[in-house]
Amino acid sequence: MSKDSKGFPLVYKEDFIYYLRDIIATTARYLIRLKRYIKELEEFIESKDLNDDISKIALTIEYEAFFDKIRHVETVLMNLIGDKTKQALSYNKFREIADKRMSKGLELNLKKLSDEMKKDLNRFNNWRNTNLHIPLSLLTSTRELAEQRVAEKPELFGHIPNNPIYVDQYEFQYSSLFVIMLNSSKEFYGISRKMHQQMKRDYSKLIGESVNIILDRKKVMMIEDHITINQMSNEKNRRKDI
Repeated sequence: MSKDSKGFPLVYKEDFIYYLRDIIATTARYLIRLKRYIKELEEFIESKDLNDDISKIALTIEYEAFFDKIRHVETVLMNLIGDKTKQALSYNKFREIADKRMSKGLELNLKKLSDEMKKDLNRFNNWRNTNLHIPLSLLTSTRELAEQRVAEKPELFGHIPNNPIYVDQYEFQYSSLFVIMLNSSKEFYGISRKMHQQMKRDYSKLIGESVNIILDRKKVMMIEDHITINQMSNEKNRRKDI
């Protein structure tokens, strides 16, 4: 059993095939969602002519709706591709363990990743680590900006009160933020899709034939399966914590 993958032992070739097949399928589902959200955001920007004038404004609730949807999907993809924590299910872990097992004689027939692919995997890991916590540097920056505002316009800002605590809520956002989000999401989608293509190349090497991806459209997922899978996963996690 691989010590790096206690939750799902990667011992035999069939284990690696099952592991990678699940990552490929899950990544495909989230890429489809991200592509749809990007299209919705693009259509929204066009409908409001936000590209023409970055000083235009749009409702904050509309910005937050797009941001929350896109950020959630991107976070899942960051984890699926870049996570390197011990219990992670990710392509990064797959390659790490596969390379280690091949060096010890297991025949997986995988080619070494190019330097570019290794660089992209590291980028996903860095994005994942950055986006799953709020850095203290953000607090430092907001404090410095607040103190600068007070120093520049004391008659307007007065001082930074200890009580009450003010929670800023803005009704509108500048159009430039929508455009920045769109461009960033398109770039992320492109890199994620490139990593997905690499996964499929690896899978084809594992099974010895070209892999086909088929969208198997079904009416609805059986709720019993959904609940059972989550319950079983949660129970396994509880056992690890004991």
